[in-house]
Amino acid sequence: MADSGWLEFLPHFQAVMVSLALGAIFIGFLRIRDQDRVGHRKAMLSAIVFSALFLAAYLLFHLFIGMRPYPGAGWLRSLFFGILISHVFMAVTLLPMIFLTLRHAFRSDWDAHRPLARKTFAVWTYVGVTGLIVYFMGHHLPYGG
Repeated sequence: MADSGWLEFLPHFQAVMVSLALGAIFIGFLRIRDQDRVGHRKAMLSAIVFSALFLAAYLLFHLFIGMRPYPGAGWLRSLFFGILISHVFMAVTLLPMIFLTLRHAFRSDWDAHRPLARKTFAVWTYVGVTGLIVYFMGHHLPYGG
């Protein structure tokens, strides 16, 4: 498949977008805890934008580059795939959760928004953190050759 420099940069861009999304959801959590609805709204919409940019870059990378074999071996390989499997499962679950949470917010249905937002926050945090772990394991751990 294609092996262009800008495509090779995409995993690093994705990690930055995930980091920014995580930061934004934590700011959003702090803002709503302080009853700052405007700050919460801005932070959460920022998290959605960062996540959408991540998803676009992820799809673009895999469309043109495809899947890459994991470079590690032994127990690290098992750990990597254990984390990756749970990450993918939870990421697939996360997308409809975000849409439903956002839908309730736009409709000002706070009784439905609050409990779902708590669950979405937990899943979003898990997906972001495990995504960064997968990124660092796949791109930055030193492997013997």
